[in-house]
Amino acid sequence: MTDVSQRIKNLNREQRNAVNSILEGWDGRQDEFILPIVDGPPGTGKTTVGVLAASQHV
Repeated sequence: MTDVSQRIKNLNREQRNAVNSILEGWDGRQDEFILPIVDGPPGTGKTTVGVLAASQHV
């Protein structure tokens, strides 16, 4: 398991769901990307979710 995969596995359920939604957006039809909105108060992991999703994609 890669370091990124392990870090995703260690996220809470809501964060993992957000990462999965972002990754599914990269597989949109006709090469489109559907950008999910990750919303929440400061300190809830929004940046971490985005960084891990992008890292997992590349």
